[in-house]
Amino acid sequence: MNPARARLLASTPDPASGFVLVGVIMFILVLTLLGLSLFSLSGFEAQFFNASLSRQESFYAATGCIERSKWVLAETGRLEKVRLNLPAGVTYAEARQGIDWDTGNPNGAVTWNNNIPVWIRALAESRGTKSYIEGQYRPVEPQRIYERLLTSYSGVTVVSTHNSGSAGETNFDRWHQTHLNGGVWQNSSDLGWTYGGALDGSYTYTIGGVPPPDVAGFRARYLASATPVNPFVDGSSHIQIRLDAGVANGPPVYY
Repeated sequence: MNPARARLLASTPDPASGFVLVGVIMFILVLTLLGLSLFSLSGFEAQFFNASLSRQESFYAATGCIERSKWVLAETGRLEKVRLNLPAGVTYAEARQGIDWDTGNPNGAVTWNNNIPVWIRALAESRGTKSYIEGQYRPVEPQRIYERLLTSYSGVTVVSTHNSGSAGETNFDRWHQTHLNGGVWQNSSDLGWTYGGALDGSYTYTIGGVPPPDVAGFRARYLASATPVNPFVDGSSHIQIRLDAGVANGPPVYY
């Protein structure tokens, strides 16, 4: 082999010797662009997530206020009470009763069981995102255990006769001396105590749905503030007990 030819071949550069360097630079550039894109996308997703979270928080706060308003109406029976002591996140709540919102009455007592709807609106806000919800329902008076004349988990019995009358007494009939004025709620379907409606008084009755009595809880809540009542009339041995459910929010008494 010619030495001059060998030196010429050895000094000739390889045309593919820089390909690896260019490939690495392009790969790093692509990774850089991809990283910047992912960083920008993650920031957008964070903003989207925060906006979605705010919408959900405001929506559920307003929806919860609608249910809270129903509870307030059931407990107080007053439409204007809905606007008071609003929960966190709720900026406005109002209840009206009428055929529509515009003509509905926002104040006064709720009219129960007459098929006139109650409209409730609530506005809630979370980080600048607002939700305005409207609900409608027809109010049915809740069943209250301690706001009736008599509530019985079983039934009511009015004793018809008394077999130990005074000396010389021949008429032992006693049921016509019973006078009931108020509501009676019992589980039993036996209405024999009304004597076919002949029992004296102005009373109504409801059958079914009476829960088991919480005697211990009732005593713990009311016994300390209860007022003793003397059942004896004019110092005699005759006992007269009067249960009056017509006094609104009257103090509890025991015998």
